[in-house]
Amino acid sequence: MHIQFLTAGLADELHLVIAPFSSATPTPLATIDQLIEVIATEEAVRRGRHLREVAQVQAADAEREGAQTAVHEETTRLPDALQVARALLAEE
Repeated sequence: MHIQFLTAGLADELHLVIAPFSSATPTPLATIDQLIEVIATEEAVRRGRHLREVAQVQAADAEREGAQTAVHEETTRLPDALQVARALLAEE
């Protein structure tokens, strides 16, 4: 019953917004169809925002993982470079 009340109020609001732009008075079914279209559009926008947020998180994770890999590679090379430097110093 609460949903019916909210839907009826939203349908009235939708009628007030759409009515000035239409030459004919919309039927209740046309108003409901328009309401369904508005709700579907809002849901699509919500889903789009969610997908964008997921993509941003995945991009940040990939960037962080790439940075960690680069640090690991540098850390792995350091002992080799240190041995080369020690060998050069020993030769002198």
